[in-house]
Amino acid sequence: YQRRVHGDFIQLMELLAFQCLKESTIDTTISVHPSDLGDVNKAVLKELNSRILVWDNSLNGMLLSYSKAKLKNSGRGEIQDENPYVHFSVKFIAQYFAPKVGDYLIGTLTAVTESDIKLMIIGIINARIPIGRINSEAYEIRDDTTVKEDEEPKSQFVYKSKEAVISDGEFIHFQIDEISVDLGGFPTIIGNIFDKHSTGVIRYLKGKPCLLYTSPSPRDRG
Repeated sequence: YQRRVHGDFIQLMELLAFQCLKESTIDTTISVHPSDLGDVNKAVLKELNSRILVWDNSLNGMLLSYSKAKLKNSGRGEIQDENPYVHFSVKFIAQYFAPKVGDYLIGTLTAVTESDIKLMIIGIINARIPIGRINSEAYEIRDDTTVKEDEEPKSQFVYKSKEAVISDGEFIHFQIDEISVDLGGFPTIIGNIFDKHSTGVIRYLKGKPCLLYTSPSPRDRG
C-alpha cells in the first residue's frame, strides 16, 4: 500500500487538484482608460493578466490562466455617465482553481507553530490546519526540545503512535473547512485532519486507498 501511494503520488495530487480546477467560458466587461485606447487589445490583456492569481468572486475561485480572449461587439466600447473609462465586452476561456468547503486537498507542510500547521497547495496557495482541527489521538504539536537555550522556541508536528516528527515537505491530505480572502484578493484555506482514516500525513494513512482518490460521500464524512 505504501509503495502504491508513493508510486502514484504525482497522479494522486493531480486528481485531487483536478477536482478543484475548472474551465469556463467567461463574458465580462473590462474598463479601459482613455490613454490606453490606442491599443485596446493590449489594455484588455494587461487587465486580464492583473487578475491572475487573484480571487475572483464571480468565479468563486482564483484565475490561473486564460486563453482565446476576444473583444465582442466588433470591438466597440461604451461610455457610461460621467465615467471617463470606456467599457468593452470581452469573452475568454478561464482556467481557475475553485475549491469548496468539504473538498479534500493535499498540501505540502511548510511550517509548524504552537497554534497550527501551515501548508502550501499546488505551490501557490497557503493553507493552515489550526491545532483545534487536528486529530489529537493521532497527532500532536509540541515544543521542540532540541532547540538550544539561545535559540528561539520552535514547535514540532508529531505522529504520536510512532513518535515521528513530521518534517517540512511531507504531504498532508486534509478537508477544507473555510476559505478566507485577504484585501489583496489572495486566499488562505483553513482545513481539518479529524478523520484518521482519510486525512493526515499521507505516509501514515491506514484507511482504504480509494478514500485518497475520491472525495468521501456525505455518509463517509459523518
